[in-house]
Amino acid sequence: METNRGVPKTDAGGSPRLTSPTNLEALGFGFEDESWLAALREAETPLPLGSIGPYELLGEISRGGQGVVFQARQPGTRRKIALKRPLAGALSSAGARLRFEQEIEAAAALNHPNIVTVYGMEIVDGSPVYAMEWVEGRPITAWANPSSAAGTEPAVEELHRDPREKLEVFLRVCDAIQHAHARGVLHRDLKPSNILVDASGQPHVLDFGLAKRTEPAERTEFYGLTTASGFLGTPAYASPEQLAGGAVLDARTDVYSLGVLLYELLAGRHPFCEKKGVAAFMRAVETETPVRPSTFDLRLDREVDTIAGKAMAKDRDRRYSTVEALARDLRSYLAGEPIEALPPSSWYLLRKLIQRNRLASVLLALIFLITMSSAIWSTIQSKRLKSALAEAEFRNSLYEKMKGWSPDSILKRADINPYDPRRRQEPPRNPPTPEIVD
Repeated sequence: METNRGVPKTDAGGSPRLTSPTNLEALGFGFEDESWLAALREAETPLPLGSIGPYELLGEISRGGQGVVFQARQPGTRRKIALKRPLAGALSSAGARLRFEQEIEAAAALNHPNIVTVYGMEIVDGSPVYAMEWVEGRPITAWANPSSAAGTEPAVEELHRDPREKLEVFLRVCDAIQHAHARGVLHRDLKPSNILVDASGQPHVLDFGLAKRTEPAERTEFYGLTTASGFLGTPAYASPEQLAGGAVLDARTDVYSLGVLLYELLAGRHPFCEKKGVAAFMRAVETETPVRPSTFDLRLDREVDTIAGKAMAKDRDRRYSTVEALARDLRSYLAGEPIEALPPSSWYLLRKLIQRNRLASVLLALIFLITMSSAIWSTIQSKRLKSALAEAEFRNSLYEKMKGWSPDSILKRADINPYDPRRRQEPPRNPPTPEIVD
């Protein structure tokens, strides 16, 4: 095995180990072109498990454009840690090294319970490596929608995880990202695999490999890390301006990525999952409005649709200006209060007031119904009483007038002819005999 590039050697016990480079050739200098490419390809191949410096490697966890992450054991404490180094190790380009150093600097500046803790950084075999907290967990989308995660057997209680529980965990992620923003760090690569949820339901944000410092005195020599002159990130969760490149990025870029994550947590699918091919996906991100999350989960409503839509607005001026504003609307939604993303109409405000005070609203509604029923019943009874009194007064008046009247006087007053054929009574039995005329 070659010994001039800082790759594993075999020690006396036969275990592979890494040694520090002893000359410039071990760092990639002085090679012919083809030798350099061969050394670079070899550096990027998976390492046989063994050790990196004092760290015992337990397994390779992930490998991407920004570096490779191992599960390792920390010397002395013997605790499990995550160990990350640039993808090409000692042969990394100057830009890759600077990005890696900025990741370490950004992550080390943060101290939040939902952001992985950085233990330290050192140079091992000519390559920077840093150790960080090891998290046993699942990507946040697999946690939220376990039935859609490949190769998993979700527990019964996980099959229909409550949207409120999802939102509460997502809010902790928002708090972590807001903490980073408040300290001048943009993440720029928020995606499910960079947010792990442990067995207790606590999310952990990791991988600040594309982080950008936003202080006025930030170092502009970080090879385009202060502006999106070239695409860096994960296209499925990148904002339209991040995909287009050339724009100065700010907190609203992370707001968009969080909006996509929120949509996926609630709907159980990516907003543009049906798009096939890069070109179709790019067009969808730039021009199409996703189907509302409530279409896929009837437990959701218009308000949460509005929040997710505002976070994913194509025009960043129409998004939430900060992650804090996004979190504030979500908290208002969970508390039954009006959200800022919807216009404050009178009916909407009344409905939210009723939702916040359900018991009082029910009691008031009962009191109102009882009062109205009593009022209606009283009105009806009053009308009946007045009608009865009027009829009694009429009968009494009529009785007073008819006192002392004989039948003949009654007929005379009424001007009624007893033989009138229009009367509804039988004719007299002995009618007068008509005169016979000779």
